[in-house]
Parts: sequence; C-alpha cells; structure tokens
Amino acid sequence: MSKSQFKQFAKSKATPWSEKFTVVYGNYNWLNDAPIHYLLTTLSVRNLWNEVRLMGEISGVEKWGFEALFQRVVRDEWVNAITKQYLQAKERFKFFPPVTIALLPCESNRPARKYPGNQNFQFMNGLEEGCIASLDGLEIEFPTSAGLDFPDFGQPALLRWDKSRYMALAIDGQHRISALRKLIPQSDQNAEKKDVPATILIFDPKLPDGRDLIQVTREIFIDINKNAKTVDESRLILLDDRNFYNGLTRKLILQAYPDGETPSSIHYEKIDSRLDLKIPLGIPQELVDTAAGREAADVGKLKDWQYTSAFILNRAIQYFAFENSFKRFEEMLETEDFRTNSEEASEAAVAERREIYDNNNDDEQEVISDSDMLSFRPAITEKLIERAMSRHRSLFLGPFTAFAPYRKHIGQFSDAISANDGDVLRALMLSEASIPGKSTFETKFAQDLKTNEVEFRKIKNSLKKLSRPNNWENSLVWYSIFQRGLLFQPWLIKKAMETGRGAGFESREQFAAEYVRSLDIIEADGWFDRAAKVDSKQIWHGVALKLGEKGESALDGSDGAARRTGQMIRMMVCAVQSRPKGGFKHLENNLNKHGIAAAVTSIVNGMSRYAKAVDSIKGTAKDLAEYRKPATQTLYSVLTKLGEQGEI
Repeated sequence: MSKSQFKQFAKSKATPWSEKFTVVYGNYNWLNDAPIHYLLTTLSVRNLWNEVRLMGEISGVEKWGFEALFQRVVRDEWVNAITKQYLQAKERFKFFPPVTIALLPCESNRPARKYPGNQNFQFMNGLEEGCIASLDGLEIEFPTSAGLDFPDFGQPALLRWDKSRYMALAIDGQHRISALRKLIPQSDQNAEKKDVPATILIFDPKLPDGRDLIQVTREIFIDINKNAKTVDESRLILLDDRNFYNGLTRKLILQAYPDGETPSSIHYEKIDSRLDLKIPLGIPQELVDTAAGREAADVGKLKDWQYTSAFILNRAIQYFAFENSFKRFEEMLETEDFRTNSEEASEAAVAERREIYDNNNDDEQEVISDSDMLSFRPAITEKLIERAMSRHRSLFLGPFTAFAPYRKHIGQFSDAISANDGDVLRALMLSEASIPGKSTFETKFAQDLKTNEVEFRKIKNSLKKLSRPNNWENSLVWYSIFQRGLLFQPWLIKKAMETGRGAGFESREQFAAEYVRSLDIIEADGWFDRAAKVDSKQIWHGVALKLGEKGESALDGSDGAARRTGQMIRMMVCAVQSRPKGGFKHLENNLNKHGIAAAVTSIVNGMSRYAKAVDSIKGTAKDLAEYRKPATQTLYSVLTKLGEQGEI
C-alpha cells in the first residue's frame, strides 16, 4: 500500500460520518407550511448504540432550561418492565412500532435551534444518475430521481450525516431503545444483525417565522405521546388471547354465533344431578355490553336490555375473584405442585412464573406485575382457562345466570329469540351493541331495517319488552358495584357459609348452588333494595351508598365500596345458611372466624364513616369510635332478621 493510499485509508476509517442508511422518502408538505422530511428505515441495535442518542446521554443536559427539553426522563423500572415482560417473554410474538428520531444540527454538543448560516437544501446530480439533496454535513441521495428537487413520496434514498455536526436524537421510543440496549449489549457481535424499524425526521430549514428546531421537536414529541390512543380495555378483553383474565372473561359470555354462522341457543342444565342449580353455557352475548370500557361500565349507561358488560365481568374476575394476585391464581387453579421440568407446557410455564413471582420481593429483580404474570402463549392460556372453568364454572356463571333477577331476564330473551323474527331481533341487538352508550338505531343494520317501517316497529317493540324491569334503579343487583361484589374473595364466602351452616360443602358445585339459593332468598325478601332498612336504619349507607355532593344518598361506584358490598353479601348468605343452626345466636359465637371478622369490621367502618359524614353536614360530628356501636347494632339486626326465617 502506497503512502497516499494509506493516508486515504486512515482518513476513511476516521470519518465522522455515519454509515449510509437505505430509506424510503416522504414529506408532509401538504399538511404544513414547510415540509417535514421523513425517512422510513431499519436500524440495527448496533446503530442504536453508535448512531442514536438519548437526551439523558448528552453531556451537560442537566443544565438545559425547560425550553430546551423534549423527552421524558428514561425510567429504569419501565426499561426493566419492557425487557422482562416483553422482550424476554417466550409466549409473545414481538414487534415494536418504529422509533422516531429527529436529525438535528448541533453546536457545542447540544441541539441547535436553527441550521447554521441560514442555509437551504442544495441539489446536485448524482454520481451516475438521480440527485443529491444536501445541507452542510447531511446528504440524501435519490438514485431514481428525474430532476434536481425532492421527489414524490415513496422513492428510495440513501441518507448519511456528519456526526460532529448532527445529532440523531430519539424523540419517541427512548424506553424501547434503552430496553433493546439492555437486552443486547454493545459488545454483542451480532448486534448489527438485529433490526428495529425507525422513522427519521429532518426539518426543512424553511421553517415558518417564529418557529425553531427545538420548538417543533418538542411539539412533535407532545403530539405523539398525548394523542396516541391505547386499545380500549373492552377491546383488549375481546382480542387478547394471551391474558388469562381476558380469556376467562370471554369464556363466560355465550357468543351469539360461535362459528360465525350458526346461532347459539340457551339451555339451562344441571351442574350436578344431585343439585337443583342449573346454568347455561354462558351469559348471552346480546345481554352483555362488549363495547363499553371503564367510563361507561355503569349499567345506567348500557343498552336497556343489557345487564352487565365485559368490562364489569373482567373486573369481577381479575380484581375480586382472583384479587389480581398470582398467589390467588395458584390457589384457585391448584397449580402449586407444577414444576418447571414438567413435560406439560402449561405446568412448566406456570412454575416458571412462580419463580419470577417469588423473586419479585427482591428490589434488584425486574418486576412483572401480577396481571402480566398471567399472560402466556395462547395455547397455554387456553389450557389454564379450561382448568379454571372445570373447577369454578358453577361459581363464575351461577351468580350471573341462575340468580333469580338475571335468570328471569335471560329467560325473557330466550323466549324472544325463539319467535319467528328472533334472528332479526338478535341481529339488531348485536348491531346496536357495537356502539357504546344508549341505542340510537343509527347503525347500518337499523337503517336498512327502517326501510320496512312495519317490520322495524315490530322488532323495536320486541326489543323494548327485553328492557330491564321497571324501577330497576331501585335494586342494587343491576349495578356494577353489586356484580363485582358477587365474586369478592369466593374462598372466604365459602368459609363463612360453612361456618354458618356448621358443616363443610361436599363439592364446589354444592357451594355454588347454596350460594345462588341464598342470594335468591335475600333478594326475594328485599334486602338488595337500595333503600332496604332494619330498625329504621338504611343498611347500605356507607356500604354500597355514599353521601352525595348535596347531602343525598348516592351510589358509590368505587372498588372499595364494591368490596364492602361483597362483604355484606357474604355476611347475608352466611346468616341465611345459619338458619338450621339457630341463626344469629350461632353466628354470634363465630364472629371471630376467618372470612367473617374482617367483613364485619369493614362493613361497620363504612357505616360509621357515612353516619359521621351526615353529622358533619349538620355540624354535630362526633369521634368516629362513637358511631361504631350503632353501626354494629344495625349489621347485627340485619343478620338476626336473615337468620331467623326458618330453614332454607
């Protein structure tokens, strides 16, 4: 090698320029006063280490003023969560949306607000064909361009920049980049073979007056993060095949057309030939809102013929039955003996999660939330759902389908769809249910049906007959707070009922049957009415009801109120079960038992706080302890009344 060749070789190796990236060009010229040139490409993880910078990596960034910042702080716990829950999760197909990178001129190791020297893009012919658009230190080569100007969108290009003059700054995806770097260290010899999609932004020097590069970068960062919409929770329940809670929720709903063509039918069948309890395959889809999320979960916002929602059922399962706990999941599905060396994939997967769960108490470990602990490959999740349903189908479905108010509602629906126009009725219900909120009959199916006014009026009248019963607002059973409470800590419901009856249950099915039968008795006697009283005291004050802004009694939709409602239901069914043993006299000797003592304390505390709040409005509030005795007397009076009605 000659001396001149060696100098040229050394110079090429020491170049501050980036490698050339193959990109696809586009711009938002039609949306903005000045174009934002965007280039779609793929980067290797090596590029993420060598070419891309995060704001926190820039020397002196801590001295930047607020007006110069354009990224959120990278949080280690988020990076750890992405790495552990996503990148290293075996059950997931991984795909990242493109990271967004702004290519900005820099001065003194910080992004500049303007291009130096008031420069604009210059164009020159390519070496062989096409053209090159350039700024000082930046080149975009368009090999297929026919003229000396930016081409139409969708054209291929080659991009490179002088890293001493430009910074490639991540403005969206910094946590993804950090997680990928954590997973694949810079020393990894295969880092250049591992790709990530990216969008690189280059702002045109011809910015509108009053705008600068930092300002528009901040603006885009805010728009990307503020306007991004997460998937609705209700839609996740329907679409997510990995999450155990979402899959189990879907299993409780009887799809109208399971195979896409054949309509389902509703048949109540005995869960055990020795028991009276009958349940269908699921809650009819037409009576369940599958579009409403958290903001529309209250039954008052559902269609008139619906009595629950997928969101309510999901919350009842995840946060009340399983208490969003991996430990509780193991107890209910009896998986504690599963081992990582099991040949059964589902057993090994659960055991592996248990090891992670056991390590979560170590602050140095990457924590996986309890809800994500139960996301597996779809085939494994399906097996676990089958295991849950084989053990608890009667418990999960019994209260929602065999409990008298719901059973009657489902029965009316079953009769209606058995009529000649049943298929049309079902189609209209499903069509209207696709849009959250009250029905307006503006869907395409409804509009088509309206072309036959007589037929439409007939179907609409049939639909009206399926509305929840008159004055349904006066009963708690139609509200989310009650439905969540129905499944709160089922093992404690069982313990309390066994304490009440003085004997254990022979099977899970017997427990579910007795639970539903007790609910029927309580409901028939009016105890679930919002205004139910004992000794002139309203029993749901401070339990399911709170004090409204104007001092009125109002429904409390919080999870805390739903738990107290569940504890009140637990104590009520316990009292009904105690009838053969002497009612409250028998219970009084067992109030310190597991499943009872905590419920009594919670209910009494809720009633006491409500009574104090009422007195506070009057200006006569006393110490909270002084309200506990009358609250306890009210609860005991309820249990006494329920326990003295004779045998079931």
